[in-house]
Amino acid sequence: MFLFDPSVQVKLDGMPMRSLLEEELGSALQKRMHRAMRKGSATPDLIVAMLDAMRDNGNPMMEAMRAACNGDEDAAAMMDAVGVWETFYSGFTGPPGYRRLYRIAIERASREPTEALRRGDFDAAVNQLKSEPVTRALLWKQAEDALDGATAIQHLQPLQIAGVLEAELSSLAAFDVQLQKREGLASSFFSVLVPEEGVTLNPAALFFRWVMRSAGVASMNELVDELERSGCPIHLVSLKNWHRGARLPSVSWLKLIISLKSELACRDDIGTLYWAAKLLMLLGYYGTLVATRSSSAIQQHPQIQEISTRLRPWPAFPHGYANFESWLRARYQVWLAYHRARIET
Repeated sequence: MFLFDPSVQVKLDGMPMRSLLEEELGSALQKRMHRAMRKGSATPDLIVAMLDAMRDNGNPMMEAMRAACNGDEDAAAMMDAVGVWETFYSGFTGPPGYRRLYRIAIERASREPTEALRRGDFDAAVNQLKSEPVTRALLWKQAEDALDGATAIQHLQPLQIAGVLEAELSSLAAFDVQLQKREGLASSFFSVLVPEEGVTLNPAALFFRWVMRSAGVASMNELVDELERSGCPIHLVSLKNWHRGARLPSVSWLKLIISLKSELACRDDIGTLYWAAKLLMLLGYYGTLVATRSSSAIQQHPQIQEISTRLRPWPAFPHGYANFESWLRARYQVWLAYHRARIET
């Protein structure tokens, strides 16, 4: 209801879900699983074969899956209650960090409200969302108004996209606070990607400028010269596109740039910041796309109230902000404060 699918996360990490499963299961079993899931014909035997092929990471959910496939009713009931994110995280080793626990908490708290919406019981869905602290924090007045039952469940995608923006930004802030606690940082790590008041640069542009500063490069021409001396000539147009945020550099180009400085090349936080920039650009792209199309639809048909009702809370961003930059600037600080207060408990 409020979160991207794990497959989006895997792509942001630079590896499509198919490649991830091939690496874990082998090509033949991955293809069998893909065909079965596409046709909705996955059998218990096939699930057990998948579990047997996976590395044992000590997560108890793996044993619960096996038990469910073998007919254990209690295990089956438990697995029915587990969402896609909690299942996805069961494949990881080690204890979950604060961000993973937060996403699982959102998923669990969204289960009953989602079922209520599918039944068309909007009042119950709103009450359930407001009764759980973790989902109550993701709501705002316009979002609640959009759940008044005037829009059918199959037409609530605009609201869902707005909710995803809030939840994913909150999840990023959760990761930020987790890093601050773990690394002993004095301030936010990802705020360097958030434009300041009056600054029109997007997260991609802010990221590339941060890389240039970190590499001690004063200008794009200087960077062109340094790359040429290292045997990796690059066209100035590409640098200008990265500099203005038209696109992010590829991983290979990013590695070449940071290799110019040995002290920069050994840092592992650049990849994390690169990932965060990709996430924010994804949120900005979809948010701006929905806002623009919603505004256009309402302007073309101002006399048709149903269109405005169905598109709520758009064309405004969550909490009524006019554009992505103002929403990001204001809401990221709110979510940082929220998680700083929450992480201890």
